[in-house]
Amino acid sequence: TDQPPTLTPGLSQKPGKGFEIGVALGQWGYHMTKNLGVNTAFYLTRSRYWFGENKYLDYIQNPDDTKTLGLTNADINGKEVKQGYLRYWSIRVPFCLEISSASRRGLFLAAGPELEFRFADVSKVDFYGEKKAEKVCKGVNVNPLGLNAVARMGIGDFGLMARYSVTSLFLDDSPVQTYPFMIGISTSF
Repeated sequence: TDQPPTLTPGLSQKPGKGFEIGVALGQWGYHMTKNLGVNTAFYLTRSRYWFGENKYLDYIQNPDDTKTLGLTNADINGKEVKQGYLRYWSIRVPFCLEISSASRRGLFLAAGPELEFRFADVSKVDFYGEKKAEKVCKGVNVNPLGLNAVARMGIGDFGLMARYSVTSLFLDDSPVQTYPFMIGISTSF
């Protein structure tokens, strides 16, 4: 939207800029009654978060020869950074309690916990005047295990979904402590 969200101090995210795409590789359910059931699925997703102010994540050299992960806007090999972002893949397995209408194509509402395994995390940048993104570094301290609260509602094969991570995106709160929140749409084919 035009109104920026409240930003996490120290994590300069571009307002409203994040993207996730995923596919369910399998879904299973059990109806306890005609309108009440439990279900789970196996999702493979790819998430991306853009940073604001032309910043990107990189390991910054300290005076004592150690490196610290942080946001920077330094030029890379003389090229000016246009946009930086964090990208990672994840496997998600939700365990939801679902209330649905008697019709297979009717209304449904589902909620529950979701386990997440994150991997292949990288920091990438776009440069001014160039079309291809460049990887800055990989292994940017993303917490590999996540626990999320997930909710879905819809009609038939179309729905809205929301997910909130109750575990921090980064290990040891480095570079910051942040808990991703996502709202999206879903459909079945």
